Amino acid sequence: MRLAALLEQGLWVPAIRPPTVPLHTARLRLTLSAAHTTQQVAQLIVALNTLNMELT
Repeated sequence: MRLAALLEQGLWVPAIRPPTVPLHTARLRLTLSAAHTTQQVAQLIVALNTLNMELT
């Protein structure tokens, strides 16, 4: 799963890339609100864990 796969699942997780952040320090921007359901947060956690396993 790559970042595009997160979007395909309905998860908007934009990347913050240089020059906004220093070179080789790109990161993901997550924004949660009280309007998100427990199920949506759980879906995000599973998706991020899957992405992490694929990248390591």
